[in-house]
Amino acid sequence: MKPISVVIATANRPLFLETALGSVARQTAVNEIEEVIVSENLGNRASEKVCAKFKSLPIKYIFRDPPMTLVQHGVDLYKTAKSEFVAVLHDDDWWCSGHLQTALSTLKSVPDAAAYFSASVFVKSEDDVNGHIFKHPVIRLAAGAPEYTVPWRLNSAHIFALTWLYTPFHLSSTLVRREILLRQADELLKANPWYSDSVFYAGLSRYGTALYNPFVEVFVRRHDRNWDSGKSKSYLNSVCLEGSEKILALSKNSGFDIIAIWKEYFAKAPEDTRRQIAELFLSRFGKEMVCHYGLGSFMTGMPKDSVYAAIKRTFKLFMPPILLELYQKIFENRKEHC
Repeated sequence: MKPISVVIATANRPLFLETALGSVARQTAVNEIEEVIVSENLGNRASEKVCAKFKSLPIKYIFRDPPMTLVQHGVDLYKTAKSEFVAVLHDDDWWCSGHLQTALSTLKSVPDAAAYFSASVFVKSEDDVNGHIFKHPVIRLAAGAPEYTVPWRLNSAHIFALTWLYTPFHLSSTLVRREILLRQADELLKANPWYSDSVFYAGLSRYGTALYNPFVEVFVRRHDRNWDSGKSKSYLNSVCLEGSEKILALSKNSGFDIIAIWKEYFAKAPEDTRRQIAELFLSRFGKEMVCHYGLGSFMTGMPKDSVYAAIKRTFKLFMPPILLELYQKIFENRKEHC
C-alpha cells in the first residue's frame, strides 16, 4: 500500500473542488498517494462529475445521504482512510505542488512526530492571491526561535499554549500518522466546529511532536460560504472563549501551566512579537479576562503604542538631552495596572 490517503470533505462546491483536486493531481509526490477520498455532504452530484475529470487520481467518491454535521463528516472521513499517513484538504483550498513530498519526507524523518503542518496563506480566490500568513512570529517564539530553513518542532506544552490563544495551523496543511489520528478523532465530536481544529491539534500533541514548516504550501480560500460567514461577532467571540476554556482544562489535565508558559514567552519575546502577542490576547479575551489570568502587566499599553514606538525608534538618538529626559518622564515611566 502507498503511504498517503488524501481526504477531501466537500459540500455543494464543485467549482472549488475542481481546484482542490487539480492541486492534488499536480503533486510531485502523486505516486505516493494510495487513495483520494472525496465525500459529498450537501447533496450535489456535480461533485461526482468533477471527480470523473481526474482519471489519473485513485479517487473514491462517497455521497452522504442524509448529510452529517460538519464535524461528524470530517471524523467519519478520517476513519475511512487506510494508508499510514492521512493528508487533509478542504474542498475550498488548494496545495502547492511540493506539499505532500515535503510533508511526507519531513514526517518520516522524525519518528516521534505525530503530525506535520505548514504555513498557509489566506486569499480570496485563485485570481486574487494577495493574502496574509497568520502569526508566524508567535509560533516561532513557542518553537524556541529556530531558523526559517528547517521545520520547527513543537511539543505538547507548546501546542496547548498556542491553541489556548488562537488556531496556529490550518487543517488543509495537515499530514498526520493514521494510528494517532484514530486515537483522537472521536474527541472532535465533542467540540464546536469553530474550535474543533484547535482541540484536535492539542489532542494530537499528546502522542508526539508537531512539525511546522514556516514556508507557505497551502492556499486557504476566504469566501462568503466559510463556516463563520454570517455569524455575529458576539457569537464568534463567545465560541472562541468556550474553546479556550476547553483547551485550558485539557492542559491542566495534561499537567501544563499554560499561563506560566505565556509569561515566559512574553518576557523573552522581541518587541514586535510582544506586540503581536498582546494584540492576540486582547482580541481573544479582552482586558478584564487578561487581568483575570494574571497577564495584565505584560499586555499593558502594547497595541496602542505603535505610533509611540515608531517615534522612539526614529528620533530617540537625535533628541537633545533635555527633551530626552522629558520624553522618558512622560512615556518611559508610565505604568498601568489591572
